[in-house]
Amino acid sequence: MTKKQIAALQRILDREAAAYQGRSDRPAPGQHPSRDKYAVTDGTICVLMDSPAPGLPMGEQADTFVEIVRNERKSEAHFPVPEDQISISKWKAQIKQQKQEIEISAPIIRPEQLTVSDLDATDTPTAVVGHFALQLLVDAAEAVGGDLLFFLGYGRFNSRFPSLLVMPPMWIDRSGAESMAQDPIALVLPLRR
Repeated sequence: MTKKQIAALQRILDREAAAYQGRSDRPAPGQHPSRDKYAVTDGTICVLMDSPAPGLPMGEQADTFVEIVRNERKSEAHFPVPEDQISISKWKAQIKQQKQEIEISAPIIRPEQLTVSDLDATDTPTAVVGHFALQLLVDAAEAVGGDLLFFLGYGRFNSRFPSLLVMPPMWIDRSGAESMAQDPIALVLPLRR
């Protein structure tokens, strides 16, 4: 893993520790062994890896995380996000600008809107629109690292709000529940709008 990947995972772990501080109903923060993977999550983003990242704390066993990501991955209702909507450098600049604005006045959080268009079974054009926190998009991209593909859509939980899968291209060639690639994959939950 690169330093950038580990830094992104650490940001996620920091949010997990802050969000669940003192709650006994949650597993202890850290890299959670999850079946045959390791999950890093803050409740809104989940990154799955084959092995634990060096230098990051270990959390408690939590098999649910791998099941959720695998169910999303098995869903056939995720569509590729057009490349012109993916700009990690732009998202980082927007985060920096928002932080400066927060210091000056009341915080205004502007989510990023991602949209994909597709044809449904009756060849009727449909659009899938999701709104995501910029920091989660950056953390997902940097935690997975390298060349990335983004897929927007609906998992198996019939949510009104689409989720986002971030993965390296080699995940495309994989099919089936147990054939998971060796590189990290991230699931980002949307903001509800």
